[in-house]
Amino acid sequence: QFLYFIGGLPPTTPPRTCSAFFCSFVSSRDMDPIVPVAKSDDDLPAVCISPPPEKEAPPPRGQVAAALLYGMLGGAMFGAGLGFIPFYFVYNTIGATCTGYTGQVGCETAPHAGCVWTDALGAQPVSTLNGSAPVASCKYGDFESVYCPQYATQDACKAHDACVFDFSKEECSHAAGFKSWESGLFSSSYFIGTTIGPLTVNHVLSVLKYRPVAVLYAVLAIVGAAFMHLGRAFDVYGLLLVGFIFFGCSATGTRLTGNLFAFAAVPDPVLAGRLTGVLQPMTELMQLLAALYVYSLRPGDDRSGDQRINTIVHAHLTLWHLFGLLGIACGAFLLKEVDVRLRDGTAAKGGVVIPPEGLLAPLAKQKARLGVGLTCCMALLATGLPAISAYTPVYAKLIVGTEPTVAPLVTSSSGSAAGLLAFLVRRLVSRTRVLMLTGVAGLFCSLCFFGTVVMPGVVTDDSARHALGITGIALFYLFLETCVGSTFFELALSLQPPETRKGGGAVLNAALNVCSLIVAFTFPIAVTSISGGPSGNQRLGWGVMLFVFAAVAVFCFLVQFPCMHPWVAPPLATEVVTDDNLTSAAMTARSSAAATPRSGKVVTPRALQSLNVTPESGAARLEVRSANHSGDDDDDDEETDAARPVESVLVNSRRRSSYAVDPDHEELASK
Repeated sequence: QFLYFIGGLPPTTPPRTCSAFFCSFVSSRDMDPIVPVAKSDDDLPAVCISPPPEKEAPPPRGQVAAALLYGMLGGAMFGAGLGFIPFYFVYNTIGATCTGYTGQVGCETAPHAGCVWTDALGAQPVSTLNGSAPVASCKYGDFESVYCPQYATQDACKAHDACVFDFSKEECSHAAGFKSWESGLFSSSYFIGTTIGPLTVNHVLSVLKYRPVAVLYAVLAIVGAAFMHLGRAFDVYGLLLVGFIFFGCSATGTRLTGNLFAFAAVPDPVLAGRLTGVLQPMTELMQLLAALYVYSLRPGDDRSGDQRINTIVHAHLTLWHLFGLLGIACGAFLLKEVDVRLRDGTAAKGGVVIPPEGLLAPLAKQKARLGVGLTCCMALLATGLPAISAYTPVYAKLIVGTEPTVAPLVTSSSGSAAGLLAFLVRRLVSRTRVLMLTGVAGLFCSLCFFGTVVMPGVVTDDSARHALGITGIALFYLFLETCVGSTFFELALSLQPPETRKGGGAVLNAALNVCSLIVAFTFPIAVTSISGGPSGNQRLGWGVMLFVFAAVAVFCFLVQFPCMHPWVAPPLATEVVTDDNLTSAAMTARSSAAATPRSGKVVTPRALQSLNVTPESGAARLEVRSANHSGDDDDDDEETDAARPVESVLVNSRRRSSYAVDPDHEELASK
């Protein structure tokens, strides 16, 4: 029962009997239709009984298990890629900080740092020794020409390209790790791959079945991991980018293939939807695991001979190889092909059928609704999620007062906790539009709060900024996960009519990754530029960018509030029934010839004569009955073709109402 309430799983024993008061509540929760039954003629209905549901063939357990496991793999791969971004930023910066090594072995074997163990002073002024003899220490490779700590002011520090003024320590130190544009390009390379996946997965599946596609994306993961190994081992930045693009394409391709396979292999769309629900939890779990070992395996104060940094990086990349092998195993042994048919009944070539007009062409008639859906993408990711999750560790000491190895744990745990809370919120609140608008408004407030805390000169006390900064991050994830993230796909796809939802889903998936790409690439460059360069106060750039994200939330709200309404099918034809035409309608029906509806069922004159008008408590009841008929139309003794209610309507006390025409009996109803 707890899983039913929290996670949407069906209750183990659906209620069969309930009070009349509880009757409507159960019916509103998508249970079986409720039929009220009176105990006696003198007693009002006090018991409602749900009739036994029709027994349907359960979906094959093997297909359900395959869809579940493959969906978990796709979510884990996507989360591993996202978690690798802050992880690599942290360890790349720590490993390149030469002054952090206290032993000769660790200094000289630090990968790609160019550190030198020497007692030579180089550019270091003798006055800094305070009369002591020079001591061997780990220095940067350019120590003979640059000694950054000698510059006491920001202006003097930023005059040298190799130096950066650290406002958290109020001192000038040597630059280490990626430059701002290198950080932006590295993180955006992953999102380039994740953008390619949604744009190609449907076309790949239109020519290949699910099993070879699963193997294909798994091989891409292994290739991407191999490029990353080589790039890290030989310090080739370009190889890192290529590998990240390959793995991003593999991760999102596996994720979307798992989605499509679940709906194709499991006949029950509700169960298939619940199976795809493992994607986001697995994504959050892998990000949390990456943050945990960033924190638990952090280097200590004494890093003499410590090569754990390089080992940890390669170990994480080895995990990608494991994901690739699991994907190959799923494609070769676990997944079972789904019989996909074309409109003419012939077998499809691949696992997905693309209509002749394509997936994107029908969207031309739904540009306005697609535009509103794109604002949902902007609310989810263009409000700063890629920036806060990836770059908070880089600036952690400055903006929230935490160590870089702790910051990923703060962001990941906040996101995971809010993601779990989202299950409870969705069980309690079913109105997706209200949740989305509430989430966007909450994002605006949390971003303004966080931006105010970060801005220089507003919160001067370090402990206060630490507490308020973490509070701002927690509030941001709270509104993002519980309100915006939990309703995004359901609401964004509901804006489109059914015939354009597949193409709309592909566009929305691509738009999500484009938003991530833009934010991830531009954020560090914008922060550095707004702050006045690497030696400027980076809090200024962070604060301004957080307010920019808040402005994006305002734009989304202004578009969504008047325009974001789910697509509703056009109403069926209606006919007004009044006291004046009830009798004539009945007479016309009795004298009409037999009609043949589009469904192929024959409506006989005997069925037409069952159009009755009976008074009920000051109201009139119009009941239309039809029958499947074969044989003599005048044979009133045979009851094999029992009358079936087609449409019933109560005409109110003003004797005026309207009823929807059953499309299978519209000719009869019009008569």
